[in-house]
Amino acid sequence: MKKWILLMGSLVGLGCGGQGFESAPAGTAGGGGEASTGTATAGSGGSGGAGGAETVVFNLFVNPITGSDAAPGTEDEPFGTLKHALSVAAAGQTVWLQSGGYSTETGEDWSVPVPDGVSVRAVVPGDAVLLGPGPHSETHAVALAFAGSGQAMHVGIRDFPSAIYAEQGQHLLVALEMAGNHTAIRLSGAAATTCSDCVVFEGFNGFDLRGDSSLTLAGVDITNFPDPCGPYEVGFLADSAALWGTNVHFHDSSGGISVRDAATVELVDSLLHNIGRANQNGHCGTDFFSLSGSPTLHLSNTILSGVLQTAIQASDQGEVRIENSKLFASVEGRGIAGVRKLTMDQSSIFGTKDGYAAIDVGDGTVEITGSTVAGFARGIVVGDSDAKVRVRSSVVTGEEASVMLFAGTLDLGTPADPGANELGNAKEAVLDVFAKEPLVIQAYGNSWIPDKQGSNPLGLYAKGKETAGPFGCSEPKPRNLCISMAGPKVLF
Repeated sequence: MKKWILLMGSLVGLGCGGQGFESAPAGTAGGGGEASTGTATAGSGGSGGAGGAETVVFNLFVNPITGSDAAPGTEDEPFGTLKHALSVAAAGQTVWLQSGGYSTETGEDWSVPVPDGVSVRAVVPGDAVLLGPGPHSETHAVALAFAGSGQAMHVGIRDFPSAIYAEQGQHLLVALEMAGNHTAIRLSGAAATTCSDCVVFEGFNGFDLRGDSSLTLAGVDITNFPDPCGPYEVGFLADSAALWGTNVHFHDSSGGISVRDAATVELVDSLLHNIGRANQNGHCGTDFFSLSGSPTLHLSNTILSGVLQTAIQASDQGEVRIENSKLFASVEGRGIAGVRKLTMDQSSIFGTKDGYAAIDVGDGTVEITGSTVAGFARGIVVGDSDAKVRVRSSVVTGEEASVMLFAGTLDLGTPADPGANELGNAKEAVLDVFAKEPLVIQAYGNSWIPDKQGSNPLGLYAKGKETAGPFGCSEPKPRNLCISMAGPKVLF
């Protein structure tokens, strides 16, 4: 797994280009240059000697209203276009955008990338806005395409096919407002980008990560992807791309996140809610996380809610780890389905009785510890002969069945490792077994429905008790056991 890439500290000095100057507009302390001019003198002689003096310009200014590309690009005589400023900027320089809208009407054509080592910043945060040709423009225009490493801060970016694009380098994006773009951040190759305190809304794709690229989000808000029946998503990852997020907020969007191949997603201290909105007819919900290939998904201290279909839907290989998190999958569908390897610790999954199952195990391995699974028609469904499920110190309930077993291995507790699970709140059967094979179900040390099918008033079974099928399915509901066929047996 890739290491968390934190670029904040390493990129703070990027605009300095090793010159020892801080990129700051006039009127602000400039770290070694004259704040009033945006220049500094390097290599000057002694007192009164100017021999060998070289003027270093580390700030360039642009004004789309009063500027001119024939001007020197100073604060008082700014360039007229961002395009021209980028064409003359060099590593270590900062392009300062004065207030106004930057568009084709002001001379932009979005053909010049941000050079390696150059920063683009708004003089007044939020007052410099790059205006594109439309999110579906055939020009495929990119507002800020980074040729190497660079920064962008406090700029608005609206109505582009892509707001940010990079194939290489390290990038720091701070407090960008990206609205109405088809894709806000698009990375490929080995690009490594950190986006801090950014806002993305009214677009179609929040991020598209491919290759070996990585995106670190900190305090980012992504919302309003409008079409619940369209191919639009909060995000997409493929190949070996990685998304690392802390304190992110994904909400009120129709699409989720697709994670393909060997990609990685890790979200910590985050809130994902009102995802998967239905259209006016109540259809076209979505899976929030859709996994295929062999990706990795890790949720820690995170809340996910409002999903109309499945919170986490997986196929093929892949691994999901959920720690200290809560998942609310409402209306229909499943909580987690098809995951090849699932580890759930100190977490919970809640749903409604219209949802098929909280955890629908395919042929994977599931480990549940100290967690709660409740609200769905079924708590855990085990349906493949290769499935292996182990549950400890957890609460597992369902409107119909707490656990439903068709095939596979189910370990609810052994004499050497008691389950300590609470299983007794199902309305039909706590353990519903439909398997034909001669399975042995370990269920030692759990709490069941009291005074049912041999349990005592505390809902406990005598140690060593064994019950073989067929058993219990004709008894009144709720019941602890329903074993439909001969072959399976439960060990208490």
